[in-house]
Amino acid sequence: MAKQNRSIERKVSDVSLARISVKDLDILQKSKLKRLWALGLLGLQGKFIIDVGCGPSTYGLILAEEGNDVVGIDISRESIKMAKKRAQKPCVSFQALVADLYNLPFNEDTFDICFCGWVLHHLPSLTLPTKELKRILKAGGKITIAEPNEVALSLRLSRAFEDMLRAPIIEARIDTPGRTNHTYRDYVKVLRHLGFSNLKVDSCYAKEWPVVKHNLLFRMLVRVRILLFALATKLFPTPLNGPDLLITAVKGSLS
Repeated sequence: MAKQNRSIERKVSDVSLARISVKDLDILQKSKLKRLWALGLLGLQGKFIIDVGCGPSTYGLILAEEGNDVVGIDISRESIKMAKKRAQKPCVSFQALVADLYNLPFNEDTFDICFCGWVLHHLPSLTLPTKELKRILKAGGKITIAEPNEVALSLRLSRAFEDMLRAPIIEARIDTPGRTNHTYRDYVKVLRHLGFSNLKVDSCYAKEWPVVKHNLLFRMLVRVRILLFALATKLFPTPLNGPDLLITAVKGSLS
């Protein structure tokens, strides 16, 4: 497989988002709420939260609607444009800006909570971006990470099939693999090394998947994934079961 290429990934993201309506982004709401609940992010109010790699703001907007002040950042200009469009609601405090995770435009000790959803697996190394997230978190602030659960057998099997289908477009440099297979052990190791405490590792299966209407092959892939994930949640213990890896940690010591 070809190596990751951030410029190609950004271009693919921009092109795909240009074809999506605001209504399309509101699907799978139950899955989003389940993940946020598992991370302890629902029911909060008055927190200053950064949504890292916010995309078109599928999660940050929910947190803002709960009564928090949320800033979303992403390297994709189309994502930020869509996020701003979605955030035009009364009594919702959500700002979106183009920014790079390796060099965030915020002062130290700024945010109460960092939500980092499905972005760190795009990066070859975890240390530098996690260090930057620690810098902008307040002492005692909480980092919450949601990523693909690379130790889940069901995810690895479904990924193998997906990679086989995507191989031609990756070789043609139309897309990139878009991920580094970090496991929960990698995340925990980096967080501990940087002085985070109260680490909690979990996984979940949200049971809600998008309907693929126009492509029979991908519709079959979705059905296979649903079956694999459903079986895995019954057969394996946490964190080996669910395809979604969920990690929380606190900046500094709680003692």
